[in-house]
Amino acid sequence: MDIEPCRNVEEAEEMIQFHIGDSGCRYGVFNKITHQLIGTAGYHCWNPNVPSSAEIGFDLAPSYWGQGLMREALTALIPMGWNIMKLGLD
Repeated sequence: MDIEPCRNVEEAEEMIQFHIGDSGCRYGVFNKITHQLIGTAGYHCWNPNVPSSAEIGFDLAPSYWGQGLMREALTALIPMGWNIMKLGLD
């Protein structure tokens, strides 16, 4: 993520609480061969009111950077935002 790593358990708990109360959805990104969780991608801060809006975000283990994996994940997520979440429509 584009944030500094948590420095202690309290900061990690704050991050968890934020996501528990956040509107949106997050999906795991898995290695297709090992089935290991290597990151996440999804929407947060979803405002379903008209016009609707959300922020899209992702995080990926550094050893998987530069392989086109987030492009693949976002190719599936972006149409979901338009077609299912109705983002940007008024």
